[in-house]
Amino acid sequence: MDVSELLARYEARGDERDFEAAKPLFEQSIAEAEDARLLTGYGYLLESHGRNEVRQAVALYERAIELDPDDDKLHYHLIGARAGLREPERAVPLYEQRLAASPESLRE
Repeated sequence: MDVSELLARYEARGDERDFEAAKPLFEQSIAEAEDARLLTGYGYLLESHGRNEVRQAVALYERAIELDPDDDKLHYHLIGARAGLREPERAVPLYEQRLAASPESLRE
């Protein structure tokens, strides 16, 4: 399977094995002959992998917030991760509720 096929599979399925197979093939191909298509494909592979990792981080932050809702740092991490995924609107309702419940609180 070539790098394009592995990239397409990883994009479609998000299977870590496809990422692990594609990464060294991209690196080897780029080392042999750099071209725009390879660099773009490798960049997209890394970007997609990064998004998947950040989505896992979001799930962990959300669970941590359930366990300790008063830890401000957890909320900042969640907001930052959502922003990194270009999904800030998914974090907003929680903080609108918190503000509505405590409108005089500087913290909220």
